[in-house]
This record gives sequence, structure tokens and C-alpha cells, in this order.
Amino acid sequence: MNQRAHLLMLLGIVMTTLACFGCASQPTSRTNWRTTLVTATGSNVPGNIQGAGTRFTFNGKIHAHATLVADGPVIPSTSTYTMKWFNGTKLAHERSAEYTVGTSPYYLVHAILGSVLGAGPCHVELHSANGLLATREFLVVER
Repeated sequence: MNQRAHLLMLLGIVMTTLACFGCASQPTSRTNWRTTLVTATGSNVPGNIQGAGTRFTFNGKIHAHATLVADGPVIPSTSTYTMKWFNGTKLAHERSAEYTVGTSPYYLVHAILGSVLGAGPCHVELHSANGLLATREFLVVER
């Protein structure tokens, strides 16, 4: 073979190898997660739930602890998660942040003052790019 044919054959081998490597390194599916959401009075440390409950005072902090548990192997991915806090149907506060989730379980936590929500029946929702993941209802009282 001449030099040009060798170069074309070598280029073909390199391109085939790169294409196969790219196929093998791409995840074949995404991780399926089960999500729970708990409200509590203490601890802003993810995964450290203290004072879990559904009745909170107007002057205290309310923490929403989300736990994501994988149903199978974890394929790390980055997504934006949003906590939405409601008094009745009125959105009182919203916070979004981007997280790279690569372990199971994975913990998220966000806190808000009861005074931001106001007294009455409330709930918090956790959303991702895939939509609503979990909801937790609770009550805020003046004392």
C-alpha cells in the first residue's frame, strides 16, 4: 500500500475506536430516585433531621429535609432543585440551587421562618427539571 492508503486506514481505525469509546462511556439510562420530604424544627445539616413534625410556630424556623434514594445504580447528574413554600395556595417563598447528585442517599435541606409563611395551613414542594418530586403539608400557628 502507498502512504496515503496507510494514513486513511489509520484514520479509520482511530475514528472507529473513538466512536466505540464514546458509546461505551455514555450512560445507558438515568437513575430512578424515590424522594421523601420531612419538615422539622432543628438542624440545617443535610440528613440530620431534628424535631420532625407538622406543627410549627410563627416565630420559629421550619426546615424541609429531602432525601433522595436511588432504586438502582447511581449515574451522577447535575440538576436544579427548587423548594417552593406555600401558605394555602399562595406561593410565599422559592429557592433554587444546582446540585450534582452522585450518591444514594442524597440529602437536600432548606429553612424558612414561619413569619415568612404566615399562620395557617402550609406546604412545601420539591421540584426538579423532571417536575414535582415531593410535597409535605404542615401547619403554622402564632404560638
